[in-house]
Amino acid sequence: MFRECINLKSVNFGKINASSLDQIRSLFYICGSLESVDLSNFDTSSVTEMKWMFYKCCSLKSMKFPEGFNTSNVNSMFRVFYQCCSLISLNLSSFDATEVTDVGYMFYNCKNLKYLDIPHFSPINITSIRNMFESMISLIYLNIYSLEINNDTNKVDAFKFLP
Repeated sequence: MFRECINLKSVNFGKINASSLDQIRSLFYICGSLESVDLSNFDTSSVTEMKWMFYKCCSLKSMKFPEGFNTSNVNSMFRVFYQCCSLISLNLSSFDATEVTDVGYMFYNCKNLKYLDIPHFSPINITSIRNMFESMISLIYLNIYSLEINNDTNKVDAFKFLP
């Protein structure tokens, strides 16, 4: 949708009806100038894939999710926040990840991220957690209270280079 919109700085979805979208893969892929996103009214109830959603959004500082952000049908969150270098705090407490199988590189190189809250992130069907938290060198708070890795066949370097 906004793939490689290198000059885009801010997005507010307002009352856009996105309920029929099943994939939001690469939604903001390499939007290097993007600083803030408001997803408060973004209906994700039909979405099954979120791959690369904020991939290399290096200027992204602010994200707003609705309290009931519906991710219950999503099966892939591969590289969702990959190299979001300017994020300092991220609260994903509204995410329901019970159907997710791939969270590989999800927060890879979010080097300024200090606070990550994913207390209800319970992907019981996970098959890949590869490099999920790699190179998060500023991380001082990580809440993964409910994270389950029951069927993980690919745990390689999930926590590599954490402080």
